[in-house]
Amino acid sequence: MTPAKLSQLVWIFEQELLFQTRQVMRTIEPINTFLTSDDETKDVESFWFYINSALNAMASIGNVLWPSQDRKYLGAHGVRSSSKLRGKLLREELGVSDESVLTLHAVRNGFAHFDERVDRWYVQSENKTFIDLCITGNNGLSGVPGTVYGRHFNSDTKVISVFGVSLNMEAALQEVVDLNRLIEKHIYSPRPGLLRRTVVRGPL
Repeated sequence: MTPAKLSQLVWIFEQELLFQTRQVMRTIEPINTFLTSDDETKDVESFWFYINSALNAMASIGNVLWPSQDRKYLGAHGVRSSSKLRGKLLREELGVSDESVLTLHAVRNGFAHFDERVDRWYVQSENKTFIDLCITGNNGLSGVPGTVYGRHFNSDTKVISVFGVSLNMEAALQEVVDLNRLIEKHIYSPRPGLLRRTVVRGPL
């Protein structure tokens, strides 16, 4: 792939990153509002809706920055993609470290494949004590031995977990905010080989 085409490809994925980071940022205020509210009737289901939405968008960000493989597109003129190369260029341009928490997909996968996690637990566990969609602080966890939490959010540590696999949600959200700021500054910067077209529409 020529440098000009690769530059355009990188820019296209920067647009996608801009879109996905904005989706995550839309969840931050309602999540914080829920956690800081003293209202005993607040909507727990909505809290988990925003958590799920944030995790899905974070997974999309991770897929763009760390493509899982160099995919091969089949057909009469099958072409091997440049996914790994453009992912590397994106990370370098935006200064994203391979140590980023956005590389961690286990919690999001636990949400996406929750049915599989429950089935596996039910077959393997002798103690069927199960708690799900739970929000507690450090002192609010069950003292029953062998209790399994499906989806749990610790309001003190801001750590979310699915069947014991954890992610610091506060740190992940902050990384997305920082990434969004970088993309906002970088996306329209001049770069060789990239032609941007502006469509001017006339009166309707």
